[in-house]
Amino acid sequence: MLMEAIVNNITNLVIVLLSILLCWKVLQSFRFDIFMKNPESFEAKLLKVIITIVIGNQLGNFIIQYYNWSLAIKYLFQ
Repeated sequence: MLMEAIVNNITNLVIVLLSILLCWKVLQSFRFDIFMKNPESFEAKLLKVIITIVIGNQLGNFIIQYYNWSLAIKYLFQ
């Protein structure tokens, strides 16, 4: 039981980290300079990192929840 929980937590962590990396890669093509006064400032770069973490975390949590829902759907038909 403990080993299963450890594997589950590590899997969830990897999924969220991969989602954040994917969002970072996608947001590199987005033109933030249109919306910012100084796109090369520290604040602008920090905003990009924060946006990446928030969106990546939400995407990762969605993937994890979707997987859990797909496992639980078999209990509807018992």
